[in-house]
Amino acid sequence: MVRKKKESLKGELAPLFEGNSNTQEILPLFGEEILIRKRIRQVGEAVITKRKVTENIKIPLSTRNEKVIIRYPDGTETDITSRNTSSAS
Repeated sequence: MVRKKKESLKGELAPLFEGNSNTQEILPLFGEEILIRKRIRQVGEAVITKRKVTENIKIPLSTRNEKVIIRYPDGTETDITSRNTSSAS
């Protein structure tokens, strides 16, 4: 809305209607105003379920083993691989 600077008007105020001494009438102005509101409401529903499924599949798997052998200066050998094996914690 643009408001202009009030100019001084010349002349004498006159009644708006005959038989009425009002020189001024306030008219309400109506217009359209857009109201945007947000509110949360249910628009649908979803059902969630969980199932345990066992699936047997074959996959290629490479494994690595370590072998520990102790060689003594006299030429004897001792395999200690099984002694180093411990269960994972």
